[in-house]
Amino acid sequence: MKRLFLTVTTLCLCGTLFAQITPEDFEVLKAFYEATGGKSWKNNSGWDFKHSTAEDVEVYNAEEGTGWFGINEIRNNRVSKLELPDNGLQGELPAVVYELDGLRTLNLSGNNLSGSLSPEVGRLKLMSSFILSDNRLTGEIPAELVSMGREAKTSKPRADGKGGNEIKVLLNKNRLTGEIPANIGDMTLLGKPAKSISLDLSYNQLTGEIPASVAKLTALTSFKAAGNHLSGKVPEALESLPSLKYLRLEKNDFSDSVPRK
Repeated sequence: MKRLFLTVTTLCLCGTLFAQITPEDFEVLKAFYEATGGKSWKNNSGWDFKHSTAEDVEVYNAEEGTGWFGINEIRNNRVSKLELPDNGLQGELPAVVYELDGLRTLNLSGNNLSGSLSPEVGRLKLMSSFILSDNRLTGEIPAELVSMGREAKTSKPRADGKGGNEIKVLLNKNRLTGEIPANIGDMTLLGKPAKSISLDLSYNQLTGEIPASVAKLTALTSFKAAGNHLSGKVPEALESLPSLKYLRLEKNDFSDSVPRK
């Protein structure tokens, strides 16, 4: 009897310890799925809210065809990688996605998402890869964007030297308007110590000057803002940033020559 009790107790504990995500994350995924036309996604394998609970959510395994498509990592019972590029998502980018504050990677590029970026983006303190390129997003880039990733613990580099301590913010090919946030230079605080920061704002409808604070981005390796309506002078310090390898600023309205790398 004691042995049976121990076995049952162990099973109960395991069910709790190995629950895949929190009930809160589960409800956010459900709201996100409904808001982006989940039933019409190109691939919605595993996304079953009628017969599933938070304990049923698993990381997607392409080889075995198991798990929830696009959920590529779960850490500490929180969704940490949500990657659904080119998957037929539509409608407004739901603000509820910012409640997934365990996210380290969000890739929703190549979809048909509209709406604007909410100041709530600043809640994503662990984010190190924020990719929303090639959608139909409008409105201004919120200043709170620079708060994203403040608590990110970036991964170690791979054997080939790539990866690790990399911050990516890719918002290119949308319809974003307004100016680049004046506090953009505060992104140096993202995931300290950052090995590299990639920032792509190209092919939007941004106006104004490139903020002087960009000179503070000493870990900036790639800065792309081509195809906007930026004006004024390009900050001299931008071209001389020590880590900068790629600089694309063509097709703007600058008053002086445009450097390029």
